[in-house]
Amino acid sequence: MKTIIIFVSTFFVSILFGQEKKCYNDSWKQVKCSEEYSFYRVIQTERITNGPYTVKDYYHDGTLQMEGSYSDNLYLHKEGEFKYYYENGKTSLVENYTNNKPVGEFKKWYPNGQLKWEGRYTDTDGNSEYINFWKEDGIQAVKEGNGFFFSKNDDGSFIEGNLKEGKEDGLWKGYMKELDITYEDRYSNGVFVEGISQHAGKKYTYTKIQEIAYPQNGNSDLRNFVANNFRFPNKILRENYSSAIVMIITIDESGNIFDVLTENIVDEKVKERLINIVKKYPGKFILPKVRGVPNKQKLRLSVILSVD
Repeated sequence: MKTIIIFVSTFFVSILFGQEKKCYNDSWKQVKCSEEYSFYRVIQTERITNGPYTVKDYYHDGTLQMEGSYSDNLYLHKEGEFKYYYENGKTSLVENYTNNKPVGEFKKWYPNGQLKWEGRYTDTDGNSEYINFWKEDGIQAVKEGNGFFFSKNDDGSFIEGNLKEGKEDGLWKGYMKELDITYEDRYSNGVFVEGISQHAGKKYTYTKIQEIAYPQNGNSDLRNFVANNFRFPNKILRENYSSAIVMIITIDESGNIFDVLTENIVDEKVKERLINIVKKYPGKFILPKVRGVPNKQKLRLSVILSVD
């Protein structure tokens, strides 16, 4: 028998109608439902093969937090309408996806039910333009894509700047609470030009808002390393084993693997061996950055492990 490892972006299986429940903490890390959790997910699978897989997320008290559908059972590819809700039950956001790409119009509301903004995606890369924007008291600040946009969250995060024909123009300022980054971005007719940020007393300049971490020698290098070093436990070799696995790899500020988590693995030995192999990967990663600031970043990778 031989071990076959295939890295894929989508994996389809045929299953019967049913439900599945998964639990998550505040950071949306999966935990056992017998442990303390903040959210839980109910997955409604259709009788028809290849999805769709309808998902509903709930706050701990049972209030609906999100509902939408995925085209794959790893829940990586969004398809159709997604609706999000506040803890008080009021709608927070409505947007649509085609093949995991945001498309069409989207709307956002305040917790009190007041419409916050209306916009539309201009391409499949997530670029968008705002059409109308209202303050929480109902006063309209942006009309037909023109005006001053300002949005602030309860944690102190904010973003503000001028909109011209629905696109960012000139100086935009903001603060990202989660990463503790204060920034000033400059746009020209919706196109990002450059920015200056500050974090932990240091200043950074950047020409890309976000830089994604990936292996310096390419994804194939990581793939080949795992394929050449992973070995199934003996008991698995005696079985017709096949499993779709999601690996969540955290890359630190230095471009090294900081942590590896897995989902969808039933056999603990397989899980342990796969994690250990990935952690031993000797290659470096391109530094993950947000507005010029190096930071930890999670990569989500789907894998099929199979004994043939």
